[in-house]
Parts: sequence; structure tokens; C-alpha cells
Amino acid sequence: MKKIMSMVAVIVLLSLLLSSCAQTATPVVTTAPEPTTAPAQPATGSIEGKKVCYLIPESGNAFLSGLTQGVKDKFAADGVEVQIFGAEGNATTQYNQIETCISQKVAGMIIMAALEPDAVAAAVEEAKAAGIKVMGVPVDKQGPYDAIMHTDQKEIGIKMATMACDWINTTYPDAADKSVEVAIISTKGTENLRLRTEGMETIDTACAKAKLVQFVDVPETTIAEAVTATENIFTANPNTKVILVAGDSGAQGAAQAIEAYAPNNLDQYAVYSGDVSPDTQEKLPTCEAGAYRGAVAIGGSLDDLISSTYSIMKGMISGTDYPKETLDPLTTFVCAPTAAAKPTAPEFIEIGASIPLTGKFGSLGSQVKVGYDYAIDAINANGGVYVEEYGVKIPLRLTAYDDESDPTKAVSNLEKVFSEQNVVAYLGGAASGMHAATTAIAEKNQVPYCGVSFAWWNIHQRGYKYLFSPFPKSPDQARDVYAALNQMIPADQRPTKVAIFQEKTDWGNELGGLFKADAKPAGYDVVYYAEYAPGTTDFSTMILDAQTAGAEILLGMPSTPDGIAIMKQLSELGWTPKFTMLVRAPDAATWGESLGTVGDYVTMFPGWHNAENFPGVAEINTRHQTDFGRPADVLVGPAYSCVQLFADAIERAGALDRDAIRNAMADSDMMTVIGPVTFNADGTGNVLNPMTQWLNGKMELVWTSDGQKSADFGFPAPEFDQR
Repeated sequence: MKKIMSMVAVIVLLSLLLSSCAQTATPVVTTAPEPTTAPAQPATGSIEGKKVCYLIPESGNAFLSGLTQGVKDKFAADGVEVQIFGAEGNATTQYNQIETCISQKVAGMIIMAALEPDAVAAAVEEAKAAGIKVMGVPVDKQGPYDAIMHTDQKEIGIKMATMACDWINTTYPDAADKSVEVAIISTKGTENLRLRTEGMETIDTACAKAKLVQFVDVPETTIAEAVTATENIFTANPNTKVILVAGDSGAQGAAQAIEAYAPNNLDQYAVYSGDVSPDTQEKLPTCEAGAYRGAVAIGGSLDDLISSTYSIMKGMISGTDYPKETLDPLTTFVCAPTAAAKPTAPEFIEIGASIPLTGKFGSLGSQVKVGYDYAIDAINANGGVYVEEYGVKIPLRLTAYDDESDPTKAVSNLEKVFSEQNVVAYLGGAASGMHAATTAIAEKNQVPYCGVSFAWWNIHQRGYKYLFSPFPKSPDQARDVYAALNQMIPADQRPTKVAIFQEKTDWGNELGGLFKADAKPAGYDVVYYAEYAPGTTDFSTMILDAQTAGAEILLGMPSTPDGIAIMKQLSELGWTPKFTMLVRAPDAATWGESLGTVGDYVTMFPGWHNAENFPGVAEINTRHQTDFGRPADVLVGPAYSCVQLFADAIERAGALDRDAIRNAMADSDMMTVIGPVTFNADGTGNVLNPMTQWLNGKMELVWTSDGQKSADFGFPAPEFDQR
């Protein structure tokens, strides 16, 4: 036999229709008459001494207990014994209970929500043949019953949706269309709940601001099951504000889960139910049920249901007139919104940036800009970032200017977007020297700043509060170059003599010094160390001196133009280091085009590679392939992650206050397209530091601490004239 899918919903329906279906009644005990006195005969039309069976699908529901107890009490005053049978969701049990009542020759029978209508129909016909009057509470049709009470189940769902829409419009008056998320906890496993659920689903089309984001199928919506279902809703759709639930127990559970999820913001959430218990009926009008704000009652108040059920059955067993069909009226119990109207949301969340799109760092900055644009597009496609202060999602808008790789222009650009756009966050440009200038402006203006293509560690030691960088720093790069070599090359094949070409800049001094300091502890010897000014065109002396010193490894941190010059002159002079790492220079997608095979075998730490397997990477690569004919460049991912981190921080801050965003950013702990990211107190990121290598004109992922790679490490580098 098929078990009813949702006893709660059935109980609600039954309580509406069979307000006389209460708990199992204890047989009434009467005092025996004096043996010398003949028993009094009931008057004509009297129902005294008769019996009524009340069959309900579930006996443990609080609403049905109140309903059936009330009906039992009324009949007891007439001398009628009411026996209550709960089938506990078992159709066979319900059928057997009907047979029991027939054998007892009862006068009347009330059957609420037959669990197997076809099987019950035969038993009902048998009861009627025995002279028993049978009242049914079916979903929507007369069937074999002498009389029925029933409810328009779809209308219940529509009324729930209407109450929820009214609340949305009052609580979120400035919300954009389809921006307030709604979920449903119900089932379509029974006819009555299928119809009720269809009514609830009308909120998605009838309420402009509402967006139905999730349906959770829960066959029996108890409090505990509804708590779990609501927790799952918030996991999948954390911005859900309204939950429509089939029945009262489930609505109570949803409200409990919301109280745990957002204890300080209950006014921003609402739960609506398709039926209501006596206790909830009392609480709703005075807003004492937390986020549980409204319910539909079938047949009006509980007293009305009791009286209606009693009157119909009394007429049936007394032989007087009774209605053959009763359509229950629907009554709503509503707690009006108590939240103060939220302020009007700004059109955009303003973010500012200065990026080197031209000049010597243009090849880096162009990648960074693509990453920012892709991330903003993805977030805005989903409505933007939810900001609790306004109760709506707000799209991001980036105002970015080209600084032409000039730090002075970069400073001016950030001041401009601060004064003109009132930005709440800065996105950095590219190259450590550029960040050195712009991070100071972020600190002065107290605007949180996120920067990538930015390995300079010393900047983070200046006490800046607003600086964040999910990008490997010089200490990571110096440590990991030796760690990767030791891991990938057997000891008997490993080169150990190192030459360092240090760019004569603050960052160059930092990284070059760390390359030198970390060498000996890792088993390497620095046999040559030289400095050069940025923009140098002749590296021949350094190259020949390093070769003479017996160097096998070349480490440096040149800009892209300087790196190209170094590689061309290495080839021309005939020195081929077995391993070359030029941090920063090979970032450019044009590296392979500019150098051909001369550019192969060069490694770097770019902060990311498009072969890494993290959520969102595939989508980035697909779009980049469409836009540029290749998977995403290495700086696209880190730049994308900055936007992800800011969006997450803004949502957790719940406001567009810069300090609140800064504090939330400091507490970041999220999975991004570059992997998991957290921040240290100095704003440096705890991130992966993948090593890439140019092989056959393509940048490949050859080493990460977590074992990901797209190609095997190319070692040793073959002579230039043998490639």
C-alpha cells in the first residue's frame, strides 16, 4: 500500500475538512440504570447512544489533536461515542479500521484523506450498504461518500505566495525584479500537496521581485526535517529570504533554522505555511513566531472547524438535512513586516583601479584587466553582490584608467576615482614597483586594496592595514625555486652552481638577496651575483662572467623587455644554463612569439596557471579561448580572485562601509579560482605558488606543492642551437 507522502500536509487538509478528526477518543463510561427501572428510549431523531468512527491518517499531529478532541467533546454532550483511529500513514491499517467500524455497526464514519482511495472506496460502499453514513475529506471529488468536506489546495498555495509577495514588497521596496530569493519545502507525492505546491510556485511569475531558486522535496515535513532542509537551502542559496512550507510543523522547523542562521536579522526573513496549529494561530497576529510570518487556515478558526464537522455528521446520523458538499473557506493569519524600510540601494558598488595597459608593464596589466572584467561580469550575471544594509544584490562597477606604467600617473588615477566615484575598494595594477606607489594612496584614503602581479614582500612590512595580496611573495619564490629543483631533479643530476642577475630596484634587491640567502641551506652555491639597471640593453658582460664562473643555474627578475634581451644574448653568446628562472618576464603571452625556441625552458612563478583544477577555471578558459584564441593567461586567475575576495568580503560585511569591508577581507577564508585563500596580519596571502615553464612555445604547469601539472618538467635545457 502506498504511504501518504506528507502527513503534515494531509493533517492540515484534514483539519480543515474534518475538523472533527481528533485524537483517539476514550469510550464514554456511563452509569448503569437501577435494575428496577426500564431504560429510557431516545426521542425520535435523537442520536443518544450512537457511535461514530473518526479515521485520520496520523494521530500525532497537534492540530488534529485539538480538532478531534473538540468534535469528540461536542458529541459526548449528545451521548454519542466517538472512536478515533489513526492509521499512522499505513493504507492497510486504515482499510482494516474501516472494517472494524462496520463490524461495530456504527451510525456514522468520517474518513480523512484516504491513503489508497480506490481500496477505501470499496470499504465505503460496504459501510453504506450496512446503513452507515460516511463523510469523506478527499482532495477534490465526491467519490463514494454521502457527504464531503474539501479544500481548494491550489488556492492555499496561491494565498501563501500572495502573503509572501506582500511581505517582499514591504520589506524590500527598492529590490530589483527577480532579486529576492524564495525556496519551497514541500512534496508532490500526494495529490493535495501537488496542488498546494503548484499554488506556491506561482510566486515566481506573480511576484515581480521574487525569484524561486530551490524546491526541496520532503515527503514528511517534521520540524527536524524542515530544519535540515532549510540548512541545505542556505548552503546552496545563501541569499534566500523567503521559504514557503507545506505545513505548520515544517514552518516551525524552517523558522528555527533561520533563527540559528541569522539571529540578528530575523526581520529580513519570512516563512509561510499551508496550515496552522492552534498555538501558532495565537502567535502569528502578534508576531511572536520569529521568522514564521503567516499561514493559511482551512475553514477559519479551529472552533469553526469543530462546529462545522460536528454539525454535518450530526445531521447525517440524525436523519435530518445536511450538505452533500462543503468547500472550506480559507483564512489567513499574518504577522505584518516589522523591519524598518531599508535605504535605497546605490545603482552600483563602485570599485576603482589604475592599471598599466601600455608601457613596459602593459603585457602584465592587460592580463590583470581581463581577470577583473571576467570576474565582475560573472558576479553581475547573478545579480551582483548581496548587501544586507540594503537587502538587495547590487552590481559591481569598475572604473579603471591606464597609467602607462608610470607610478606618478597611477597615484593620480587612484585619487581621481576616489574623489569622483566614491569607491569602496581599489584593485591594483601590475608589477611591484607600481604597487609600491598605489598602496600608499590606498592607506591614505583608507580604502581596501587587492593587488596581484606583486611579489614585493617589503611593502607588507610597512604597517599598512588596507593592503591585501593573494599572490606569492619574494620569500615564497626564493624558497620554492630550490624546493622544486630538489624535488624534481635527482641529486646526482642536480646542478648546484647559481648565477643571479639582480635588477637594481627595491624589489630586485629583496628577491636577489633571498635567492642568495636561501641557496646554501638548500644545497646550492651562488658563484656569480651582479646588478643591472632596468632598461639595460647589453647583458653580455654579465653573461660571459657567469659562464666563466661555472654557473649552471640562472635566476633573475627582469621586466619582459629586459628578459627578452637577456635570452637573446644568451643564445647569441652560446651559454645555455641547465635551468633558468626569470620571475616576471615570461608572464607575457607574447614571450613565445617574441623569442621562438630561445624562450623555451625558462621558468617562473606567475601565481597561477590555467591548468589548475579549481572551481571556475574551466569557465574562464572557455571565455578566454573565445576572446583571444587561447586559454587564460597566467595573471587572469589571480586578478579574478581579487574580485571574488572583495565580493565575498562585501557580502559578509553586509554594508558598503570601507572599514567593514577591510575587516571582512582580513577574515577571508574562501576557495577561489587560484585555490584556497586566507590572509596573514600583514596582508600577504596564504596561496599556492605554481611553477610554470615555456615548452614548445607554450607555457606549461610543471610544479605545484599539491602535485598539479600540465606537462613534465623540461630539464636540462638543451643548447640553443639544438632546439
